[in-house]
Amino acid sequence: RTTRRTVQIAAALSVVLLLAVVGLFYLRGQSHQILSSVDGIEAKLGRSGDQGAFAEAIDTTSRSVYLVLIKNSAGEDAIGTAWVASRTQLATNAHIGLAALAALEQGKAVVVRSTTSPARDLPVASAVVHPAYHAFAEEFSRIRPFVSDAAGQETPIEYNGAYDVALLELVDPAALAPPLPIASREHLRHLKPGLPVAFVGFPSEGLLGKDLTQPTPTAQVANLIGATTFTRRRPVNGDGQLLEHSLPATGGASGSPIINNRGEVVALLNGGNVVNAMG
Repeated sequence: RTTRRTVQIAAALSVVLLLAVVGLFYLRGQSHQILSSVDGIEAKLGRSGDQGAFAEAIDTTSRSVYLVLIKNSAGEDAIGTAWVASRTQLATNAHIGLAALAALEQGKAVVVRSTTSPARDLPVASAVVHPAYHAFAEEFSRIRPFVSDAAGQETPIEYNGAYDVALLELVDPAALAPPLPIASREHLRHLKPGLPVAFVGFPSEGLLGKDLTQPTPTAQVANLIGATTFTRRRPVNGDGQLLEHSLPATGGASGSPIINNRGEVVALLNGGNVVNAMG
């Protein structure tokens, strides 16, 4: 059951964040690096190489980032990351929201766990998934877009997902940390490859010694490397929806906020290139 306000917030997040798709948690090993984008405002952002400026922003962001877990009689499993988007809701990926909804339907408990000491669990009541998440996939499958090379050879475009956005509704949001600031639309329009960004979240796949009882978020700083549409084409009017980046991340980081060096959220982390190496 969704309220009109909830739908408006979900739609606003998709527009303001210029979101990209696909999940690190479920699509490990596939080629999907994504986020949010645009073109030129270094003067307002600060110099690209000034990565030390992220220390304070990361510290502040960490307080409003939560680990998403499914709990049952056998224990608990971490399924991703969420962050406070309003006084009553957390933002995450649609595939995380769908996993939460499925668990709730099965009678399992879903919680978001704080980074405070001691950690505090806040029960999730429901999730609102972006309405275009399934609709775009169906339309993409129907159209089946492709690219042609110089010889006229047609190659289907691999589907990278789109609108991978959800809002988690809590049973009692009173104890939530403060909402993270979201970058303005004008700011997003002037981002460009080469500018530094950071993510704060809970990558866990393949990592040893992760303590879920007292989650400690991981932070990485890197750069934007490209911006395209959901079909990996040149964006129109600077509105890129897929943002490629060089942030190292793995499963569990899905839903993490991507921030600029002012601590403003510019995107959701929802995909990556993961290479499994042996030896």
